[in-house]
Amino acid sequence: MENYDPLFPDQPVVDLYLPVWASLPSTALKPVFIWADAGANERDTLTYSQLNSCVTGIASNLLLPLQKGDTLLILCAPGLQLVQVIFGCQRAGLVGVPVIPPDPSFSSPQQQQHLIRVLRQTKPKAAVADREYISLVRAYCEFPGASTSQERRMLATLLAPLKWIPIETNAVGINFDFTIINGILFYN
Repeated sequence: MENYDPLFPDQPVVDLYLPVWASLPSTALKPVFIWADAGANERDTLTYSQLNSCVTGIASNLLLPLQKGDTLLILCAPGLQLVQVIFGCQRAGLVGVPVIPPDPSFSSPQQQQHLIRVLRQTKPKAAVADREYISLVRAYCEFPGASTSQERRMLATLLAPLKWIPIETNAVGINFDFTIINGILFYN
């Protein structure tokens, strides 16, 4: 079985065991992750079987616009979606860089500096986020602000060339908003 971690190819990764745990009757339906919302009495649960199934789809979809070894900026809020995308990156052989999505206006100098640092250090080929966030980032890149500072211009310059991969979570898992027709990738 191939090891999918491009940075540590000689070390086993958890994803190698996930299909096994997902197929065993004793663990398939057991929760692998529980996300308790701090402000509510609700919680989301993800079983080994659900995670394995979702991760397979995520990995396949991420490898359509990317290649093994590429770096992906993950702009997902903390929660099960973030967990699923991180595991999907591991299965796809991508280097995932999770970042809590900053306010897309990037009005905070600290947020600007942090994201510039992340982008410069990791040099991602693409970013994954929900569709609304992507549209706000694209608008920011087109017009970073009236009193455009050097940092705002730099951030827009670093964000603009990324391949933006929109995702959304529904009751079944994560959907990617693109289709392949005759070998050409179309974003919806």
